[in-house]
Amino acid sequence: MARTIAERLTEATGASFVGREAELATLREAIAAEDPPFLVAYVHGPGGIGKSRLLQSAVAGPGPGVRVLSLDCARIEPTPRGLLEAVGGAFEGADGRCVLALDTYESFGLMDSWLRQSFLPSLPDTAVTLIASREPPRPGWLTSPGWAGLFHQIRLGGLDPDEARAMLTRRGLSADQAERASRFAHGHPLALELAAAALRAQPDLELVDGPPPLILQQLTQAFLAGQADIGLAGSQR
Repeated sequence: MARTIAERLTEATGASFVGREAELATLREAIAAEDPPFLVAYVHGPGGIGKSRLLQSAVAGPGPGVRVLSLDCARIEPTPRGLLEAVGGAFEGADGRCVLALDTYESFGLMDSWLRQSFLPSLPDTAVTLIASREPPRPGWLTSPGWAGLFHQIRLGGLDPDEARAMLTRRGLSADQAERASRFAHGHPLALELAAAALRAQPDLELVDGPPPLILQQLTQAFLAGQADIGLAGSQR
């Protein structure tokens, strides 16, 4: 049977993923474990830091008998009805591992208590839920006697210099280009991707040191929201 484009995209995403070895291993081990150490993993960090890529890589090729449903919360009506319709009967009758991946979870801010108190407890006890959000988890996840021992949070920061250079060389940059782009982006994954794209298009493009990491994160969030473009050369800043 011919592969679908979605399958090829998943393979390409996995092949291009760099860094986050410890975080990725934590998620994959929980999915594969007979008795997972947690039932909800909550990945959080600023826009463009790599949360979606981490979830995509964690659920890629989970093995036989594992049901995976990946949802972008920004595309779902943020109501109990909206989520129930999106999930449908994906996990009905499941007797093996189920994985629910919820990306852009900040869109579900008003749904958090309902999801924690009503929806997730209704899933089979073989279900592991992965959440990615720009916002940190709300206190109920950490203080509820029931969830405290079944919840694991992962805060993502920038890639370290070695990981950043490895990512850039996989994107086709020379060692010199990778070094210049790494200094510019301060380890921020989306800024690294933008710098790599610019250097592939203009190999001699001069990159100067980028703005401080916090400002870079704010610019990236504006870029993701469609409110601004990020200039990569000094003359464009």
